[in-house]
Amino acid sequence: MTTKSLLRNPLFYAVTYGIITSTAVALSSILEGTFYDEKTITISGTDVIQYPYMANISTILDFAILNPITIFFLVSVRKGFCEAFDRFQKGGDLSPFTKLGLIFVSVAFGTSAMWFYFQKFIGQTFFTAVFVPNSEQVATISITGWVVFVGTSVFIAFLIFVFFEFGNFIMFVRHLSQDDLRFRLPPNVSKEIEIAVMPCLHFLYVLTTLFIIIVLFILRDFVTF
Repeated sequence: MTTKSLLRNPLFYAVTYGIITSTAVALSSILEGTFYDEKTITISGTDVIQYPYMANISTILDFAILNPITIFFLVSVRKGFCEAFDRFQKGGDLSPFTKLGLIFVSVAFGTSAMWFYFQKFIGQTFFTAVFVPNSEQVATISITGWVVFVGTSVFIAFLIFVFFEFGNFIMFVRHLSQDDLRFRLPPNVSKEIEIAVMPCLHFLYVLTTLFIIIVLFILRDFVTF
């Protein structure tokens, strides 16, 4: 497989994200001593328990499996956009300037979303590998927490960026004519229809995976703890 074909392969981005984020979080947790066993910390004569990273099943599954699956379909969606634009030769792709603006908005949204999520725990008395107690026995962000913050912010930013692109693609498809799509009845559906529909199908897979992630976080954060 050539470098060019590798960079076009959605699996490459999914696996790369999964390996980098999972390894980085695990290593930081090991270095901080919060990877496997519960940790009892005595502050001003009071013992507090810090739950280990291995107890954080939702984050482990997210970085190792669910986020990579979502990224696989997100990259597949973007690949479908390119195939459609090339096939129909009617423009439709966003300009580099617009994409730069969307990247800025997406990064801002991803960072803000994670910061607001972390704010629910900062200052509280719940401690994990991500949140450690300070001298006043309230939670602050650990090094492992910052790694989780960056990894999840990148994921959310990419997700939002593709959402914007998908909206642009829907507007593009709406302007295609019957001659462009070359309608034929099943089972001999035209290649043009397949190219136009495939990004939408992959986008549905993205939404399905996101639903699983949300349910997993609800079960973990609001039931387990």
